[in-house]
Amino acid sequence: GFTFTALDVGQGQCLVYTADGETSMVDCGGVQNESGELAARYLTANGVFSVERLILTHLDADHCNGVRQLLRRVQVDTLYIPELSPSSRLRTQILLAAAEAGTSIRYVTQDLVLPQEGGSLTIFAPTGEKDEENAGLCVLAACEKYDILITGDLTAQAEYRLLSLHTLPQAAVLVAGHHGAATSTSGALLRAVRPEAVFISAGADNRFGHPAAQTLARIRQSGAAVYRTDLSGTITIRG
Repeated sequence: GFTFTALDVGQGQCLVYTADGETSMVDCGGVQNESGELAARYLTANGVFSVERLILTHLDADHCNGVRQLLRRVQVDTLYIPELSPSSRLRTQILLAAAEAGTSIRYVTQDLVLPQEGGSLTIFAPTGEKDEENAGLCVLAACEKYDILITGDLTAQAEYRLLSLHTLPQAAVLVAGHHGAATSTSGALLRAVRPEAVFISAGADNRFGHPAAQTLARIRQSGAAVYRTDLSGTITIRG
């Protein structure tokens, strides 16, 4: 079985996926350091003291500013990051913290399939231009009958490229791109993966107006159920 959780980190993203005793995290952002502490407490409360892999979709603060605190508190075996934002100070700090914590670092420049008991974890490398805003990694967690797709902050255009390069399976859960922004979670993506549920990780009354009304309308039209951290707090699904 598996559990998949979108932690309520306010305006940011921090996702935890545990399948067959292995824990993967995608992003660890939200409020500076606090989101890392929140994630560490959530893990230890659930008896998880080491994380096999931490995947950062891209280097925006709201997706990774809790990483250093997480690394201080929990053993992380491998950090997977895209070759993006080389001049970012946060990226440099994260790489230093990972080296200090003894975490191995892998740069994802091509698609990776990581086998996992009863399933697999696929990390799709960024498509498009290196300096493109909101480019980044996508993650597909496959566990027997359940597939979960996470697209980070990909724009609709990058979603089209992902769809043209890969045959994506029908997903039980889709994490809405870019906290439910209007420019992500396109109709094309929703039609391709036909999710049963869409998770939206956004802060209550955030200044960006996420999730956008038109995104919510597209999701409703696709027939998927919507779960939002800004309304419900931390969301967990078990399978």
